[in-house]
Amino acid sequence: MSRWLLACLLVLMTGLAGATTPSSEQTLRAVAFEQKVGDPLPPGLSFTNQRGERVELDSLASDKPMLLVLAWLECPNLCSMILDNLALAVGKLPFGSGTFDVVTVSIDPREAPTNSRKAIHRLGQKYGSGVENWTFLTGEEQSIKLLADAVGYRYAYDPERDSFAHPAGYVVVAPGGMINRYIFNTEPSAPDLKLALLEAANGKLGSPVDQIVLRCYRFDADSGRYNLAVMRIIQVVSLIFILGLVALVWRMRRRNGGD
Repeated sequence: MSRWLLACLLVLMTGLAGATTPSSEQTLRAVAFEQKVGDPLPPGLSFTNQRGERVELDSLASDKPMLLVLAWLECPNLCSMILDNLALAVGKLPFGSGTFDVVTVSIDPREAPTNSRKAIHRLGQKYGSGVENWTFLTGEEQSIKLLADAVGYRYAYDPERDSFAHPAGYVVVAPGGMINRYIFNTEPSAPDLKLALLEAANGKLGSPVDQIVLRCYRFDADSGRYNLAVMRIIQVVSLIFILGLVALVWRMRRRNGGD
């Protein structure tokens, strides 16, 4: 379901729903986002960041969770919207700077650090200086394709239009480089991103209360969103009640022993 939803959105955003040529229709059929939860990012993939430095992608996810976005930086429609909506949601997260990474990898091998800096400047003007801490990566076609295959990102280049047909979404990567979740909503909410990062961090991010709240939600892989889980809420409330009762009995016994 999510595959067709994303393909339809792409058609609407890029104007390919009109008089499409056979090659354009074939290009659109190649677009998909296959979930590969539990798979690792390919080790040793090297890209160039916005400062012109060579970095290995897996090193960026070594010790903290990552929000990974594959995008065409010069895309006039869908990718700009994806990055804008992500910046808006990330700006509402309660986590401090440096507790997680946001990494955007260009799918166009012709793009360079200048394109990355241009994207950062545009986002920074609209959403503040926090975007400057993001990492934008460009690289060779082989590295891009290896990464895209690893995360299930199916895209295609349309030479007739000199454009890329591609899906939309965000990949949540756990510390160590394992794919943990996919968020397919092109307008991700801050609560969904928060829960996804908490889950990926496995207790290394957020407060104890955040960890309790996380257990009250269930992730829907089809919609890419978190929903309240009634049974989990009952379990959490029951556990809190039992712990409170045990604490009360312990305090009463201690008080009686002191008397």
